[in-house]
Amino acid sequence: MWSVVVIAPLVDENNTYVTDQYVHELATQSAIRFITPERAIAKLIELDLLDAYKTDTVNTLNRISSEFGADGFLLIDVKANGSGINRATLSEAVIRTTLYETNSLAVVASTFSESSSVFFGGRHSLNAATNDSLEELRVIFSRLNGNFKEG
Repeated sequence: MWSVVVIAPLVDENNTYVTDQYVHELATQSAIRFITPERAIAKLIELDLLDAYKTDTVNTLNRISSEFGADGFLLIDVKANGSGINRATLSEAVIRTTLYETNSLAVVASTFSESSSVFFGGRHSLNAATNDSLEELRVIFSRLNGNFKEG
């Protein structure tokens, strides 16, 4: 059973928006304790690993996950376009998540969610892809820890 997972810090505006939703949704519905991206950044700074994080993300996250005593870490990759201002323009969002086990670096699970729309803005596509991805992650974490509330 897993008890601690680090959520990887990301700096892009769309990534920050999505990770904020992940932190809220997962932390309020899981017996697993999630280390926030802000705490992960603080640990990267403390260990002087910010430059290493940019060039060797997975191995650097593995190191700080070990420092936190985490079972694993969640990497979130967000690709989105469409400002939402001109609704006649196609907006698309793709979210990939990868859950790694600390130390072994085994990929425990991954998700892929996409959404697009011509009639709604970019934020709508991003929200739809985020919600789909979160639903998959709820199932994943329920299997890793039986105390996860299905929702």
